[in-house]
Amino acid sequence: MSTTSSRIHSKFLGHTWATAPFDREDGDIILLSSDLVRFSLHKAILSISSPVFTDMFTLGSSNHPDDQVSDRGIPIIPVSEDSNVLDGLARVLYPVCRSSTMNLPDAAKVMEAAKKYQIMVVMDAMTDCINKFIDGTPLAVFVIACRLNLEATARAAAERAVRMPADSAPDHYYIPEMENITAGSYFRLLSHIRRGDTVAPPSYWAAFSFVERHPSANVPRPNALTSVAVRFSAVLERNNPSSWHPAPEIFVRHPADCIVRCSDGVEVPTHGIVLSLASPVLAELITASHETPTVLELPEESALVFGILRMLYGYPLLDSSESVITLAQQRLYFPKTIRALTKYKVSAGIQQSRISLRSLLRSHPLSVYFIAHGLGWREEAEEAATMVVSDPNINIQTKYVAEMEGVSAKAYFDLLRYHHSYETSLNAVVEIFNTRQLAGHFYPDPGYDWAHALFAIPNVVLNNEKIYVSILKREVEKNDRTFGTSFIRNLVKESRMMEDKMRTSLAQCKLNIGGNDAEKDPPKGPSA
Repeated sequence: MSTTSSRIHSKFLGHTWATAPFDREDGDIILLSSDLVRFSLHKAILSISSPVFTDMFTLGSSNHPDDQVSDRGIPIIPVSEDSNVLDGLARVLYPVCRSSTMNLPDAAKVMEAAKKYQIMVVMDAMTDCINKFIDGTPLAVFVIACRLNLEATARAAAERAVRMPADSAPDHYYIPEMENITAGSYFRLLSHIRRGDTVAPPSYWAAFSFVERHPSANVPRPNALTSVAVRFSAVLERNNPSSWHPAPEIFVRHPADCIVRCSDGVEVPTHGIVLSLASPVLAELITASHETPTVLELPEESALVFGILRMLYGYPLLDSSESVITLAQQRLYFPKTIRALTKYKVSAGIQQSRISLRSLLRSHPLSVYFIAHGLGWREEAEEAATMVVSDPNINIQTKYVAEMEGVSAKAYFDLLRYHHSYETSLNAVVEIFNTRQLAGHFYPDPGYDWAHALFAIPNVVLNNEKIYVSILKREVEKNDRTFGTSFIRNLVKESRMMEDKMRTSLAQCKLNIGGNDAEKDPPKGPSA
């Protein structure tokens, strides 16, 4: 048996043909699905429909031994889509009967494939198909629209969600599929739903997007901070390329012997010994290199490499004094940097970064929460969430932070549930203590210093402002409306009881952040 014949038969084990008409013998190209189903198609039709296929056929076969051909010599191209998706694509391109029973998940998969191959006619058909599900499942359609960058569909689904009966809407309008969209998109959905069925004016829609934060908000996107890379490149292009380092004179005393080449072409001078000591992965790459000076090709962009190198050289990952990248931009890059540090096994850097993040708890608790939640850092997420829900100055329904764009909607849902549990527990205790809790003989108690008793309370409960506010409000109301200053001593005693009850009740409120971890990728932004 010839080599070619052996290759043909050995590679076709388990292959089956698609159903008619995609099993015809006059096809001149075969697409092989991920579940090993062969579709006999025609280059002319695929080329007319898709510039991606046009380029693929123009390049032609590489004549590599692993190239697959059928027993009739027809090229076989393996693709990542399964047979259901390929069938859906082909039935739009060919003048044949289309499926009338395509469900929403399948329509979304076909749409995703159509966007990948840039097949406009299929994209239009699938948009129409997806839109048909808006009335029945608006939230599921909203998720798909956000994933696939279908702003008009997302808007229509959100408008339908506004009209959902309250008793049929899920908790906080959240469904499990929303784990695959950003907290930012979910935040904007809830903001729109709270408007009610009031008709939005054109000016509202002109400055609003469900899929991504509208440019008019001046909020940088985590995946599009190109200005940082430009500024970093400008720093390196000065007369002294080592000026990226906070103390560039180190390169005078110890010249660079290793060049880190970033994915965007920026080259950064470094010291091989520093990189090797910090990362066993980088140490292996340096050892394997035979260039002088050593050149490390890293898949990360320069702005991300900038943060990694700062950490390797002993500088904090979050530094308000840094001039190349602002603190707000550092926070947006923080999760990606942590994942890179995990990839390169820089364990000391990760621990240092956790300490650095905690330093922002009081000034930016909401941002810290979303960062920590996305990385699966439970302790930091819980502490940040508690600070957020206990602060009466933070309204989590209206407070937006850019870190929402880089983490799953589940992070925001978890915070909303935690906040609801927290407020419910707080209000339940307040309701209990709206009536007298001490026996009648405790009253009156004349001659007590009302002001001293009242304003001594913050020293005890200052770390939880909502507890303090609840107690203070109660004491003032009781004093003003009912009893007079003679009751203050016992009001304070009751308030101590109220405080203990609140703390016990609030301790039962738990934040569930699921199974996230630093190696798990965040939800992807809308596909182009």
